[in-house]
Amino acid sequence: TSILGSVVFGWLTDRKGVQLSLSISILIWIGVVIWAFFCNSALEYYFVGLAAGIAIGSSQANSRTMLSMLTPRAREAEFFGFYTLTGRLSAIIGPILYGWIAHKTGEIRYSILSLMFFFIIGFVVLQFVNPQKGISDALQNRKHIS
Repeated sequence: TSILGSVVFGWLTDRKGVQLSLSISILIWIGVVIWAFFCNSALEYYFVGLAAGIAIGSSQANSRTMLSMLTPRAREAEFFGFYTLTGRLSAIIGPILYGWIAHKTGEIRYSILSLMFFFIIGFVVLQFVNPQKGISDALQNRKHIS
């Protein structure tokens, strides 16, 4: 389903823009987390997994697209390196927080729900991004480097 998410949201990105497409991806993630919190059967978890696949494919493709649009030429390694670093940090912080919450509450469902906090922060921050200004700034920076 991640391939499906990438394709469908690629189409949406081409039509409506990367910011809207990425915002919808994050909203899907929030829905997936809430749904997972309330799941009561294995069958439901399979459907949550399918929805998560759509969300992961679309959010990964869109976040890289937005980053490449906002990155000045000759600084690609720096920007994508920082992107990779933050991804690796989240791979450390996320499981620690997840495990800590599960340990403190005795309930893994609250750990799942805690993920929503990060998606909400990302969604709010994304609403303050001005892609047109970012692209313009990146192009200006490219002119200075060339």
